[in-house]
Amino acid sequence: SGYISRKDSELSYTDAGMQTSLTFLQSDRDIPLALSLFNSLFIFMENSSRADAASLVEDLLQVGILRPEFRDEMFVQVIKQLNNNPRRNSERRGWFMLKQYLLHFPPSQELENYLELWIRRKSIELRDSKYPHECLLELHRIVFN
Repeated sequence: SGYISRKDSELSYTDAGMQTSLTFLQSDRDIPLALSLFNSLFIFMENSSRADAASLVEDLLQVGILRPEFRDEMFVQVIKQLNNNPRRNSERRGWFMLKQYLLHFPPSQELENYLELWIRRKSIELRDSKYPHECLLELHRIVFN
């Protein structure tokens, strides 16, 4: 688990859903849950007025906490939805979710450097945004403590 199974060019925002996981999961039987996680993330990021936003966040965090084998998939899904996201509010919610993940569980050692590099690139690209900096601090906290 953990290794990204897509080219970087495929890790770009979509509003069309996904056909398969973005990382190599332990079993093909895990793919339906990966797709469900993506759907929940998408609903959370896109529908800012939904009353069930807190419950979506809680559900996603529960999977990350209880099912470590899905953590990298969850991190890569957020990366995908933050790359070239056309909607500011959706992007803000994606950064919020990435920070929540980092507050609750670490990426695998295989994904750690990729995630750090990606966040650092985003902090240069989004110079005026506090979100990449906050996520970088949380990544260092959860990995090094």
